[in-house]
Amino acid sequence: MIKLFLDGSFIQSYPLSMSMTLCREIDINNIILLSVDCLRADISRDLETLSALMSSHTDVPDCQCTGSSTFTSMPGLMQSRLPTDSGGRLGPHSLVEEVPTLAEILSEYGFSCAGWHSNHFTSREFSYQRGFATFSDLTYDSPNRPVDEKENPQETNLSRSLISFGRTLSRQLGVEAHAKRVLEWFQKHGMFDQPSVPAELVVDAIVDRISTANSESSLFLWGHLMDTHSPYSPPEQYRGGISEKTVQTLNQKIRRQPQDVTTTEAERLKNLYLSSARYVDDQIARLITEAKSEGIWDETLLVVTSDHGEMFSERSIPDYYPFEHPSYLCDYITHVPLVFAGGSLPNETITETVSGMDVAPTIATAVGAEIPETWRGIPIGCSEHEDREHVYSVTGPGSRLTQKNEGFPDSTIHASLRTNSDAILWWSDETRNSEFYNRSETHVDPTVHETPINPNTVTDDSYIDLITSRFSEDGGQMNDVADHAEDLDEKTRDRLRELGYIE
Repeated sequence: MIKLFLDGSFIQSYPLSMSMTLCREIDINNIILLSVDCLRADISRDLETLSALMSSHTDVPDCQCTGSSTFTSMPGLMQSRLPTDSGGRLGPHSLVEEVPTLAEILSEYGFSCAGWHSNHFTSREFSYQRGFATFSDLTYDSPNRPVDEKENPQETNLSRSLISFGRTLSRQLGVEAHAKRVLEWFQKHGMFDQPSVPAELVVDAIVDRISTANSESSLFLWGHLMDTHSPYSPPEQYRGGISEKTVQTLNQKIRRQPQDVTTTEAERLKNLYLSSARYVDDQIARLITEAKSEGIWDETLLVVTSDHGEMFSERSIPDYYPFEHPSYLCDYITHVPLVFAGGSLPNETITETVSGMDVAPTIATAVGAEIPETWRGIPIGCSEHEDREHVYSVTGPGSRLTQKNEGFPDSTIHASLRTNSDAILWWSDETRNSEFYNRSETHVDPTVHETPINPNTVTDDSYIDLITSRFSEDGGQMNDVADHAEDLDEKTRDRLRELGYIE
């Protein structure tokens, strides 16, 4: 028996599943968590390094993220909760103060925690630094920036300073619309960089921390990799001869005129995304090589997953343009990779449907740390996990603000429920009918996506009741990014504009 929840005198324990390695304490001294933005499950299985890890370590082929965007899915990974649990909401919001983060739990258990990212939704602005001794937004910060160091505006690079100054001035002069078009022209021609850094820099920071760490200290190292997020711009050697001008043109079109993207252009964009994924895969291989050369691989737990998937018009979807990661909870968006690797982990496949909420409890259990009662996930491999029949994902309406159907209410909740055999997509708006899918083949071939079925063939009508009771009463919290943009400071709003989430 392993203690999982500790709150005063209350302790709850789960019995172990003897057939699964993850639901017990294992011999590890270091943890590396890599979250690859927008990497979907079927793509990951075609990557050389990740597929090799899945074949030789512990593969979880049916992992479902908790939302369709970073700000609805990362709370699942870092706080083991749905975005709307514990007072959260579907718009951008800080990690909930009352819920411990994975880094806080591991820090209390003796791990030295460091994190690197370049996604604004995983920044200090949203409290993701909690529990980390070192926490760096590599867009701005040095890799070894202490978590409590004050902001230094001089560290911001020149292009970001110019963009911020230009936006402020244009607003004051009342010419913001004209200034926006000028900025888009400069960005189209590659004259301003994008708000993310390549995986190589994140891996460099992790490798540097490994090589300089005290051999007796335990490490928790988190890296969030943005290369598979739009704009899709892999290093030149991965592009297969596609020119920089073409890369810029395609990325501008999918961001600003997705309704005009042709089938050929969608395929080229997907190829750029695949090339970016191959680049990330090579960087993961480099990280493993370095861990082995430092002699720590046998005592390291490497966890690779994603916050959500991505679409390239593989299927039509209602009300939205089927590109990037719209708020539509089909398998292309919710089905993400999850693999646990390291020298001490065997070749094993977890057959259950799991949630992104389960990652943090599984990591905590693997090192013997106690799991907070406020976490909602279940350690993968416990009998309680085997008995769970369904997992949820939840998001708000729309895709990018500029792509939304103006007649679609901002207060609408979109949720999904998945079992081993069924998927139900549900909207709180009564004008939208629920969608029903068969996904029983997903576990035989994880590249197979959901097949539409007649609702009358669904064997258990209580699934809809489960979704309705789970989410309907939370309607006041279910708002998308547009609803909360006006409440954010101008620096935050500028970063959201650069990522394409608001105007």
